[in-house]
Amino acid sequence: QLAARLNYHVFTSELKAADIVGAQTFATVNTARLSLSKVGSSVLINTGMGNSGGTVLAADLDATNGVVHSIDKVLAVPSTSTTTL
Repeated sequence: QLAARLNYHVFTSELKAADIVGAQTFATVNTARLSLSKVGSSVLINTGMGNSGGTVLAADLDATNGVVHSIDKVLAVPSTSTTTL
């Protein structure tokens, strides 16, 4: 469960704040999708999901293996349900 939660915070490709226009969704390493929206200079994460959304505090921090964005909370991985017929 820890790996799934951590991988929900990692995108499959490099993404900078300037790449976000309006509201968009992006794939994460664990195959889930995050909804990002830009309002003014703020980048918001999963804002339509109640209190599970977050805000980017510091964007575009260069790292040796990509770009890091500091956010204000740990995001909850969306649950999936399976229906058996």
